[in-house]
Amino acid sequence: EDAQRLMATVMGGEPSQYHGRLKLSEAGLDSLSKMEVVHHIHEMSGSKSFKSSDIGDAFVVEDIVSAIGAYTSDAVLVIKNQIGLDYNNRGDEEATDLSGKSLNQKTVNQVTKEDVFSHLNYEENSTHNEVKAGLLSQNVNPSVHEQNSTSVHDFVGNNTIEDENKCFSRTINIDPHNIDFDNVINALAKTKFIIFRQSDPTIFNHGAPLDSTKDAAASYMDQYVALAQALLASKAIIVVVVEGEVRGGGMIFPALSDICISTPKSSFGLPEIHRGMVPAVVSYALKDRLGSATTKKLALTGKPISAGKALQLSLVDELIEESELEHELKGMLRRWEPRITAAQFIKYDLFPRASESMVGSGTRAGQWLMKQKINELKLDDREVLRVSLNAGVATLTMCDEITLNSVTFEMSKAIRAVIPRLRSEAKVIILASSFKNFHLGLQSSTARRLKGRPIHEAAASIKDMFQGFVDLAQLGIPLISVLNGKAYGGGVPIALWCDYRIVTSDVDIHVGNISRGASPCGQLSRLLNEYFPKSEVMRHYLGNHHWYAKDLLRFGIVDHIKKSKSDALEEAQALAKFIAEQPSRGVRDSMHLLKVSHAAELIDEEAWLMAKKVTQTDDIFSKKDHGSFHFDGGGNVSIEGNQISVPKIQGSDCAVGIIAIEVYVPNYYIDANDLEEKNIPARTKNGQDALNVWDGQEDVISMALNAVSMLLERHVKDPQKIGRIEVGTESNVDMSKSIKSYIMDLLPEDHKNVEGVDNTNACYGGAAAMINTLSWCRESPGRYGIVVATDAASMDLLDSSWRGASAVALLIGPNPWIEIEPERASCFKNSHDFVKPRYSNRISPHVQGKTSVKNYIDALNFTIEEF
Repeated sequence: EDAQRLMATVMGGEPSQYHGRLKLSEAGLDSLSKMEVVHHIHEMSGSKSFKSSDIGDAFVVEDIVSAIGAYTSDAVLVIKNQIGLDYNNRGDEEATDLSGKSLNQKTVNQVTKEDVFSHLNYEENSTHNEVKAGLLSQNVNPSVHEQNSTSVHDFVGNNTIEDENKCFSRTINIDPHNIDFDNVINALAKTKFIIFRQSDPTIFNHGAPLDSTKDAAASYMDQYVALAQALLASKAIIVVVVEGEVRGGGMIFPALSDICISTPKSSFGLPEIHRGMVPAVVSYALKDRLGSATTKKLALTGKPISAGKALQLSLVDELIEESELEHELKGMLRRWEPRITAAQFIKYDLFPRASESMVGSGTRAGQWLMKQKINELKLDDREVLRVSLNAGVATLTMCDEITLNSVTFEMSKAIRAVIPRLRSEAKVIILASSFKNFHLGLQSSTARRLKGRPIHEAAASIKDMFQGFVDLAQLGIPLISVLNGKAYGGGVPIALWCDYRIVTSDVDIHVGNISRGASPCGQLSRLLNEYFPKSEVMRHYLGNHHWYAKDLLRFGIVDHIKKSKSDALEEAQALAKFIAEQPSRGVRDSMHLLKVSHAAELIDEEAWLMAKKVTQTDDIFSKKDHGSFHFDGGGNVSIEGNQISVPKIQGSDCAVGIIAIEVYVPNYYIDANDLEEKNIPARTKNGQDALNVWDGQEDVISMALNAVSMLLERHVKDPQKIGRIEVGTESNVDMSKSIKSYIMDLLPEDHKNVEGVDNTNACYGGAAAMINTLSWCRESPGRYGIVVATDAASMDLLDSSWRGASAVALLIGPNPWIEIEPERASCFKNSHDFVKPRYSNRISPHVQGKTSVKNYIDALNFTIEEF
């Protein structure tokens, strides 16, 4: 009978159908089921000598018992001691059980097998046999059972756990109306295999109490979010067994289960709409399992679905008759217990959930509940936004005199109120501030008012305060911002939502979250990574840094810097007028395609994470010191002026590279058609439209002076900080005097401490000048270098298509636009593929084209390998 029960567990069906002489091959035993039988024989006999090959075509059900008996001899003394058998040192003649009754050796073997099998039949055995089976399971095969402190008995409802940190399985019975959230969440974190069943004969769970008011439902909301997040994050194998009705919030269990088993009498539904409510959290969970369309239909109709329909929709994985349910659960546990590591890997690593967070659902739930209280919200009717609209150009001026432009309900409401008019009349929008600062973000006073409120309510409030600006950005109308003074914290996403930014010279962009204990809101986490390099985002956040006007220009975040706000507004108006005169439909369609997309779920998650800090901790806005972290020129860490001595690591204390580039090109050219008329191939051979040339008044020195003059004028405030000028050329006009010496005329007369000289070499001269200057800058903190590449390519008449002339000046120094790291590899060798002998009878160089190409490829391969 025990062997029959084993076969029913492994193969399914009733034990009675597996009679003793039934061949396992005829019962449909496959390779996986065969391994189940072998594992069971190993477990019961205490020996692993039995092999799967021992199960031949003639192997019958009774042979399972024989195999266990045949391989039990080595384990029998252990079993004897565990169940209380004693030979009294009299050899094999006689043994007694716990009551003193005499037993012979044969009886000992029979009792052993009986007790070994008893753990499959524990419900029908005595308490004494349950104790013996527990001892066997813990000691006969320690490699399997030592890691699990709970026996199979916990599987059928005994929730007592000896060591919660090592619990293998646990069954939790769910109350039909009130979930023990703490107990469930704790079990999910500490159990490897967990089964949720119902404590009521007809109801699994109906979510929040059916007669609850909206206020009562709100009290459950944060707990449902925490439960959903725990179910989503748990590495436990989660099995949900439904034998009755599941409604509302209770649907979160089948939605987030790994396996959902149901009996035919079960039913499922989202009846919230009939109570004037919405299934905010559970619909978020159901969406991944059923899809948006099906979930929406269930939520809109509120109609329940049968177990059969749930199976068809994949909400239920298996539909099992009630009489078979216990048998199925026992088999499931038996199969998974020795393979739990593999099962967890399949769940968590092979098939991770598409969504990693459920917290955004809490924000949406809070939004719904806040809409029910909309009349209770008392908003100030003060003027916070001035609107003017003229010839398709709308100007929105933030003017909140109470908060000096920070994140508020009033500002968000004012923006949303004007959106219908903007949608119908505006072709372009200008966003500006009436004060000395653009926007100051979320203020500590606003955060304090949210303290102690439910998380979902605070999250919805935070989202709502940003929503006006998000809606404004999503209109598809070009949005120009005039940024002046500070844009701090929550003011940064407002600035980045704009499409074109004109700033004043005093602009100061500062996220500042690390010192304020805050986290991004208003989709800031996505916007930062859209506009800045990842390394710059991390530098700004972790170092609590600021971005000023030139930083923003360097990263391409702003388009123009103006001295005053009035100048910036004037430029914004000029651009807006130009845009308004263009075909509006094309502009709107283009903006729809080009703008940063709206990430609704991310905004919800950001709001929830911020709300948790605001409502549950004292950390946020508690710190008063918001200084930035930086390395000073001497290799010391400086925070708000306090020096901390640290070893200086050469070349790694700051980034060095190209800060700015200026190019000078002569104003003359020869049309390619004119060259072709003189039999000089240009368009036909090289695809050229024209050839740039210099006139008789220019040479490489004058071109270098022009390029460096533009660089100094536009990018260098203090020429005294220039400590090196180096030139690369192959066409100097003087055989002794360097081009660099002429460039010195552009610096102040008293500034003579400037290193560097010319590098004369075809092509490589400019590269060498830059490498030298980069190394010098790394050794000279706080100082800058200028690199100039200047050439005029003289050619014989028939080679004139190869003529050309220009000069490039680069500003090299710390915190660059283009960082160049110090690690490099070089290739330098002698070759005669390109030479210009001084006394040659030709002007053009002597060139061996194929050899040059080979040299380039060889050099490239060499440097890659060296690097």
